[in-house]
Amino acid sequence: MTYSAPVVRAPMAVQRPEDAHVLLARLETSMEGLIELIEAETKLVRDGKLFAAAELEDKKTEYARAYVELMESAKAQEQTLRTLLPQQVDKLRVRHEEFRALLQMNLAALKTARDVTRNLVQGVARRMGQVEAPQTYGSAGTLTDQRRVLASGVALDRSY
Repeated sequence: MTYSAPVVRAPMAVQRPEDAHVLLARLETSMEGLIELIEAETKLVRDGKLFAAAELEDKKTEYARAYVELMESAKAQEQTLRTLLPQQVDKLRVRHEEFRALLQMNLAALKTARDVTRNLVQGVARRMGQVEAPQTYGSAGTLTDQRRVLASGVALDRSY
């Protein structure tokens, strides 16, 4: 899947209705692209494909940067936009709230994946560290104090 975020170099000045249309269209395109990436990332994380999800990070950052720059430009000119295109500004505000809800779900999925991964790695490390030392008797006829041998390391196969 290919993504192409709108590149924003500077705030866009809104002086006419056409300028307002362009700014709001760019903002909506940026948001939609970011939503698409976040949904793809959330699906990959839920499917356990964490490495594939991590590969989306650069594009997600690019989209997020464009979205933030456009949003800052729109906020700085909110009164002008509201005067020129009040209905579209309201529509965009509603879409932004839906976007925030999606972000919350994405963050919850990422937190769950992080917690599961951490617990799994800790469990493996604990299990590997529980090497049973042989129980032997010393010269006094009592069990000797054998030190446990800790695991020397864990290898991770990233080929899948």
